[in-house]
Amino acid sequence: MLISLGLLLALEGIWPVTLVSGGSFLAYLSLNRKRLVRLRPLGGYANWITLSRLALLIAAGSLQTNWHPYWSFLAFLLVIVTDGIDGYLARRYQQQSEIGATLDIETDALLCFVLAAIHYQSGFAGGWILLAGSLRYLYVLALPLFRLEKVEAPAAPYARLIGVLFVSGLLAPFVLPEWLAFSTLALGCALVAGSFALSFGLKYRAGNLQKRARLK
Repeated sequence: MLISLGLLLALEGIWPVTLVSGGSFLAYLSLNRKRLVRLRPLGGYANWITLSRLALLIAAGSLQTNWHPYWSFLAFLLVIVTDGIDGYLARRYQQQSEIGATLDIETDALLCFVLAAIHYQSGFAGGWILLAGSLRYLYVLALPLFRLEKVEAPAAPYARLIGVLFVSGLLAPFVLPEWLAFSTLALGCALVAGSFALSFGLKYRAGNLQKRARLK
């Protein structure tokens, strides 16, 4: 995904994002196909929903330049509001799995990245929107670099609420007046950047405490 970010900066359109993301998800599904086929029905109801959300997201991202902004808003909103149905089905039919959880989390991360790419390519926002949209990928990359991927730490306060505000800001340019949409988007980006920074700081602090405890 970070490679697609580089391509996005050099090329027109968001096709690098949809192409690379589609290939990444296909590769992940291929690597885990043996575990998926064990679920009944094939793949599991929950993963059907998640993959349907993913397909809609990629389609909407690829076609949105030909749509009225309201149709784009409704398509992306559908991707958002159906989040949670997959989790309910997984619990209802006892189909919880690491694969399903990963697909769900990465679909949500891709939603933010695609919307950020759309607003950047349209000229609505500058490069800062791409930084906000790719924070999930930068965060995941930073953890192993600092040897923090296995460190347990409390979640950043109000992380879920901030995530909702961030996604709302990403949707705002499709339906709100430009001045209000820009303000909402900028606020959401600032909050989510602060939340990720705090989360990383908490992990870093917890990691240092664990190192000191081992030395003692």
